[in-house]
Amino acid sequence: MSSLDPPGDLIPLSTAEFSVPWLDAVLVNAAIDAPPIDSIEFVELDVEVLTSSIVRVRPRYRGPTGEAPASLIWKRSHEDVGRREAFAHGYVREVEFYREVAPTVDVSVPRCYAAGFDEVTGAHVLLLEDLAPGRRGDFLEGIDAERAVGVVRELARLHAARWSEAAPRGPEEFASYQTFFDRYTEPSATYLEQHTGGRVAERNRRYRTSVAGWFAELSEGPQTLCHSDAHAANVMFPVSPADRPYLLDWQAWRMDAGIRDIVRFVILGMAVEERRVHEHELLEAYLGALRARGVSYGVDVAQRDYRVASTLQWGWAVNFFRHEQIWDASTREAMPELVRRAGAAFDDAVGWLDANQSLREL
Repeated sequence: MSSLDPPGDLIPLSTAEFSVPWLDAVLVNAAIDAPPIDSIEFVELDVEVLTSSIVRVRPRYRGPTGEAPASLIWKRSHEDVGRREAFAHGYVREVEFYREVAPTVDVSVPRCYAAGFDEVTGAHVLLLEDLAPGRRGDFLEGIDAERAVGVVRELARLHAARWSEAAPRGPEEFASYQTFFDRYTEPSATYLEQHTGGRVAERNRRYRTSVAGWFAELSEGPQTLCHSDAHAANVMFPVSPADRPYLLDWQAWRMDAGIRDIVRFVILGMAVEERRVHEHELLEAYLGALRARGVSYGVDVAQRDYRVASTLQWGWAVNFFRHEQIWDASTREAMPELVRRAGAAFDDAVGWLDANQSLREL
């Protein structure tokens, strides 16, 4: 039994199932001294999430609230059954993160009050701390360097907690990446040509011939606990810049090369020119935060790993097109800019790697 178990093993799929007795039991399980709840107000948030829907829950208490939360965030499986099936693995992973991983790492995440998954229906529930009036990052607005430093330091906290705890993966795993990439090069080509200013075929050729080696090279380095989808919209920035940002949406966490989290956040979260100006100082901030936690990661090795990992965002741009039919409105609006950033980062990284071959042996 866990304090995060949904009461009665119920995974609410609707506001009717998210009842007053159910929420009362959640707060009791979480050891929250709350007065009885008279009613609940549900507010659908104007936040589009590809895999889930987000609802703000406002309990109306009978008496002084004390430590009881004034509002909570209910993250639930998508109403569309097909999409729910497609992302069921992510639901399981995020529930596992809050139940098993979050209590063991010093990383800023919202408090979780309930977390569960129903294998029969494919539905999940996460009842989380409401971080309002904090604000999620915005792809199109981009992240400035000051806020980006806070995020890479938070990622360093996560990575330092499990540094080198996983063995490198074998090269046979990476051979299939070439075939997977081939499957989506043709379907995505027109879209990418339209939004990245051409050179798609050239990038695809280089990526295809190099991807197995790039993944293998990163796998030879230290592996650690990664968010694996660390981008601007998965960060909640507090009102005070002095406070730590929160990392959200843990559906993809796994053991991997930590530098991939840094690269994904910087490349997708910052405008191209902003990224080019500040990426070196952001890498330095990351390495400094690791050192402060007793982790040694050589500057030259990290620099090369950063460039190798940067190439992989082009693979994401090609492969993510397979979900084009189910992109929500915010994703569809952001994607032209995101693939442009991925293409520019690929060109920059390949140019750097070609000019710095000697660092490969470090």
